[in-house]
Amino acid sequence: MSAKVAVVIPLYNVSKHLRQCLDSVIAQSLRDLQIILVNDGSEDSSLEIAQEYARNDSRIEVVDKANGGAGSARNEGFKRVKAEFVYFCDGDDWLDLQLLEKFYTLLK
Repeated sequence: MSAKVAVVIPLYNVSKHLRQCLDSVIAQSLRDLQIILVNDGSEDSSLEIAQEYARNDSRIEVVDKANGGAGSARNEGFKRVKAEFVYFCDGDDWLDLQLLEKFYTLLK
């Protein structure tokens, strides 16, 4: 069965902000999420942080690819989506804890 919302997050050298971003996504009031983290050739610890979170949350999938830019990373993540809707955010964003529930309700 697919999730209600897939969250695709391209990562490129965002280790400074990534934990805050991921904490805001995994704490969403809408729990039925697929979370796809696409490491786009980061040279900092973004990939390690993403892998750490994936070990602790089965909704998270980590993809590691050579640097190709944010669009390329989003497209790579989009290929893996198994949800009704897709939400794109960046690794230095953080979300209001009810954002995805409101997003899903509006779209339905």
